[in-house]
Amino acid sequence: MERAAHISAHCAKRGTVRPAGILKLPRWYDVDTFPDLLRLAEEVSSTEEARSRAGATHKWLAAHATLLSKLERSDFPAGL
Repeated sequence: MERAAHISAHCAKRGTVRPAGILKLPRWYDVDTFPDLLRLAEEVSSTEEARSRAGATHKWLAAHATLLSKLERSDFPAGL
């Protein structure tokens, strides 16, 4: 990912890509594992701004908080 961002920025500076075709997005990360989901849940609930920016995600996490809490206490094999 970092390499793709670097190449895109380089092309934009050289003028081989029209500036109107480039949009810099905020950093994000994949949620592929249960620890990733827990990280997302913590981040989304950390501030009012985070809750409002990720409203649907925050609502889903809140609606499933009991299940997530049970899963968090479970023993998962590595990688799950």
